[in-house]
Amino acid sequence: MVENFNEAVVAKLRVELRQNDVKLWKEPYTKPDGTESDTVQFLAIQYSEKFKLPLEQVLLGLQHLRIFALERLRENERFKTEKIATLKIKFPPNMPTELKFKTIEVDLTISGRQFLERLAQKLNTLQNLLKVIYNGKILDCDSSLASQGITHNKTVMCMVFSADNHEKTKEMESQIKEVQNAKHGAELLASSSHTHAHNYDMHITDQDGKSIDLPKAERSSLMVALALHEKGRAVMKEKKYQFALLFLLEADKQFRHCQSEILNMVDNFAVLCLDICWCYMCLQNVDALPSAAERLTVCEESFMRSYGKSLQRLLAIKGSSGHEVALFVRLYLLQGVVAYHEGNFSVSRDLFAKAKSFADSIQVDEDKVTEMIKLGFSASESRLALRACHGDITAASSQAFQKRDEKERIRKDEKEKSRKRKLAHSLGVCANGDDVNVDLYEQMINVLGFTKRQALEALKQSNNSLNEAIEYIQKNPKLLAVVADHKKVTRKLIQQVAAIGFDELSAEAALTHFNGICDQSIAYLASNGGLVPQEWLQAVQSSSTQVSEKPSTSRGSAATKLTTEDKTAMNRLADVVKNEGNYLDITLDEENEYISTYLAKVYSIIH
Repeated sequence: MVENFNEAVVAKLRVELRQNDVKLWKEPYTKPDGTESDTVQFLAIQYSEKFKLPLEQVLLGLQHLRIFALERLRENERFKTEKIATLKIKFPPNMPTELKFKTIEVDLTISGRQFLERLAQKLNTLQNLLKVIYNGKILDCDSSLASQGITHNKTVMCMVFSADNHEKTKEMESQIKEVQNAKHGAELLASSSHTHAHNYDMHITDQDGKSIDLPKAERSSLMVALALHEKGRAVMKEKKYQFALLFLLEADKQFRHCQSEILNMVDNFAVLCLDICWCYMCLQNVDALPSAAERLTVCEESFMRSYGKSLQRLLAIKGSSGHEVALFVRLYLLQGVVAYHEGNFSVSRDLFAKAKSFADSIQVDEDKVTEMIKLGFSASESRLALRACHGDITAASSQAFQKRDEKERIRKDEKEKSRKRKLAHSLGVCANGDDVNVDLYEQMINVLGFTKRQALEALKQSNNSLNEAIEYIQKNPKLLAVVADHKKVTRKLIQQVAAIGFDELSAEAALTHFNGICDQSIAYLASNGGLVPQEWLQAVQSSSTQVSEKPSTSRGSAATKLTTEDKTAMNRLADVVKNEGNYLDITLDEENEYISTYLAKVYSIIH
């Protein structure tokens, strides 16, 4: 292959050759034996004069394109006769050059696992340290390449989590495992069947922090997707784009389990698409960007629905377009890069110019950010407020305080809703299967003066009818007096009795029968060989009140026990989600650098 050619010159030549239907792989440019003819030299002189470009660079560009076309023909012929496909391999920029190779020939009927084995052999690394991405999806090890849409002459991205030293390799292995743990933790957090999960009370909110009610069928997938996306964002902030992409693609898989109308309610999926494309960009995986065009279209359509074509809705809703404009900077930049590599240079120039204009409109003076930090605001609060107020530090300070107050109010409201959700979960259900009404329950206790157990039992029996609940209490004073006098049967009490050598279920049944009195329960079990009447066991099993120091489930299904590893996975991911950074807080340093670089490339071609 020809080396040291100018990418911008090749891009310009490719467009010119296509427009004039010049086929360099045929005569008169290529001789019958496949070698280059003198006509290529004459063509180089012609284009050099036409475009005012150095003759040497034009000739190198034409030679590169001619040889590339001949190799493509050879590969196509082999695929046609032998069914052996040639795949282009793209590696991350931080991978050592000596380990990289550009293509690999494979039979598309082999499985993803067999393909990884081939790659691992060529790279002299371990198979479990490789991840292959095609068309925005991680390669499935158990399916064939063909069944996953991979065809001849396509490009796949190969991420190599490996290094020369053992310690670095162990670190990479732990990162891959962390992706698996994060997904597991997200699934547990989204589950309503785990007691430990209810300690976090994870729920879906809009961009203002207000809860969104969703169908149960959609809630789990969406929560897993949001949690994985947030984890990916956290890794992106550390500029570990290769690692972040794994989280983002897992999130993408979960998002796609949701109905389109659900995704249209929030812009998270659009932002995820933008984040995935940004990772491709930062990994210099230019070949993946054309396939990213679909993601960018989804992203643009969502943003337009949210903010209007010229951000007029954003101005009306937010009072300023400073925040989300940063997202449009990335969007137009990435669209410009796609257009550039497709040879649409005029379109790419306009998109880069638009991105630059948007970036300039919200550029923040870092000295002012420092001033606001001295006033007690975080860098993120300062930057977002200054953008929203167009650099006016007085107005920005005022807005930052207002935002804090608004967030605190929403936090309190959500905290109260969270308390009620947890309480509702602990109270259980009525005779008709409906949840016990928390407001009525608290009204009966705080206003009418009934005990907690009286209020709960009466509401369950009356199916949340306040008048019937009061009437039930009045008609059953003795029964409810017994209920009120019961000593709570806690997990600690059950374990205390079971520790003597009795079965836990029998211990619970005895404690329930003897109103939580330990001595009587132990005495009965000891004198009856640890056995209790069948009706006692049935009473415990059918009881709507679960036994717990902090009751959490009483909805007819026992909570699944979690391992230490399960709880660790949940804790780590919950910390990331709870401490999520505002994705709108983008410094734009990288964006401005890319805009300048690509604008220079475009102007070198079309000027």
